[in-house]
Amino acid sequence: MKLKLISAYLFLSSAILLNTLSAQESPNYLIDSSVATPVVVKPVVEVSGQVSLQSAKLLEDGTIINHPNVQPFFNVAYGNFNACAWGNLFLNKSFNSYTSYSAIVDHSQPLDDQLSFSLGLRYENYKEHNRKSSFATGHHVSKGRGSRNGHSYNHERFLDAYAGLTYNYFLNPTVTFYANLHAKNEYEAGNSFYEKFTKTNRSHGFFFNLNLSHYIENFYHINEYAVAFSFDANINWRDSKYNNFLYGVHKATFSDANATVSLPISCDGNWTVSPYITVTTLINHTIREKFKDREGVIYGINLSTNW
Repeated sequence: MKLKLISAYLFLSSAILLNTLSAQESPNYLIDSSVATPVVVKPVVEVSGQVSLQSAKLLEDGTIINHPNVQPFFNVAYGNFNACAWGNLFLNKSFNSYTSYSAIVDHSQPLDDQLSFSLGLRYENYKEHNRKSSFATGHHVSKGRGSRNGHSYNHERFLDAYAGLTYNYFLNPTVTFYANLHAKNEYEAGNSFYEKFTKTNRSHGFFFNLNLSHYIENFYHINEYAVAFSFDANINWRDSKYNNFLYGVHKATFSDANATVSLPISCDGNWTVSPYITVTTLINHTIREKFKDREGVIYGINLSTNW
């Protein structure tokens, strides 16, 4: 009998305890709505293209080929990675023996609100036969040698690695260091007396590029179309090996500079039309002596879009 009373007492006590606990209110947990859940934005592939109709071709050494040409440009970007390629097609039927194509692979990354850096590879390839231009390419037609009337052949290709640092403020100054990994220049020429000579030149030099740029988005309006203003300037300092490869000058010095002004016009359907003008010049006196024309002007128009 006592056992039954004890069991009943324990059962009743347990029931009362459970009922008391269930009657208590659950604690309220406050959620701070100001703390947002981080959203991971996945990078997407961005593809853009451009076609330029220009009066001349600007070369790596700061000289130009004074023949009108079309330059297609193709770019693919994914996050902080970028790859682009371009080439040239000359419109003059009497000048159809020049080919050029280039490519760049680049990775850029911001360091803070004002500094960013970039790393990449750049490849250039030029090939020509019997070129007649106001500027020469490198020292294969340097002063007193080569031929304007005879046979000439030149093939240049080089691969550079580069690292750049940009200060994102007025004029966005960017200093880029280029180190040559591979360069080869093969040329063959005969003067008016048909005296033939050949030479192969290589380089493992380096150079620095200083770039200044400025962009004004709503510079002007033509009806409903917005016109922007873009300015871009470059100056190059090359070591003796790189200058020897490009100009045949064994001297470390500032070699060339150029500046471009364009007016990008935003059109319907993600299209942009940009008339532009570029002025280029050789700087060093010894380098300038090797060329008949030391300055040049290029004008043209770009048509670009993105997908």
